Amino acid sequence: MSVVWSDPALRDLRRVDPETRMWIIDVVDRFAATGHGDVRPLTGGPGWRLRVADWRVLFDLDNAAGVILATDVRPRGRASR
Repeated sequence: MSVVWSDPALRDLRRVDPETRMWIIDVVDRFAATGHGDVRPLTGGPGWRLRVADWRVLFDLDNAAGVILATDVRPRGRASR
């Protein structure tokens, strides 16, 4: 699968320190390549979340196109809002 970052997700990533940003990107890329990660469906709506320590990457899956669309990158406390 390939990863596509939405504009809001890219904006969120720019606000994160560079080391953490690269770590988040690496974990998302690893999930795209292997399908392994701490992933759960979002409650109360469509979409998924990938846990990266104290960060959450919210995304949608398009299995037919083989695309992961990352929509938001949030700290743990804001991920459910």
